[in-house]
Amino acid sequence: MKSKKDHENRMKNEDEASRMEDSNKVEDLSESKDEPPADVVRLCQETMSKTAIYLRGELEGTAEEYKLLEQMNQKLKCQYYVLESN
Repeated sequence: MKSKKDHENRMKNEDEASRMEDSNKVEDLSESKDEPPADVVRLCQETMSKTAIYLRGELEGTAEEYKLLEQMNQKLKCQYYVLESN
């Protein structure tokens, strides 16, 4: 039994050490103050701009499709009403 507890304690200590090591790596990365190269910044801005344009187009297209569906539903509603009244 004692060896099992020793093993569990050893595993727990190794897990804690591993977590601390990982958190130290994250802190080291977040403390980096180096500026990214200008071309990387420009490319990121260009990518974000083009992504925004693409998404805006997709949303506008979706909105137009919903408007068309709404118009079609209104026409069909009127046609069904006429058919029911006959």
